[in-house]
Amino acid sequence: ACGCTPLEMALSFVRSQPMVDKIVCGVHSVAQFKALLEAFSKPIVKTDYEAFSLSDTRLLNPANWPLV
Repeated sequence: ACGCTPLEMALSFVRSQPMVDKIVCGVHSVAQFKALLEAFSKPIVKTDYEAFSLSDTRLLNPANWPLV
């Protein structure tokens, strides 16, 4: 375990992808923006991201997500 937050792990995954040039993130508050900056400033986590993969289309396709 790396002791990472879900945000740090998610950013690390995206940052580790060679085909990704830019990352766009949305926030609702200054606190979220600060957390994003802090997570982005940490080194990329080296892990087996395949262990986190999903194949359930109900989760992968945003059109299937319930509106709240």
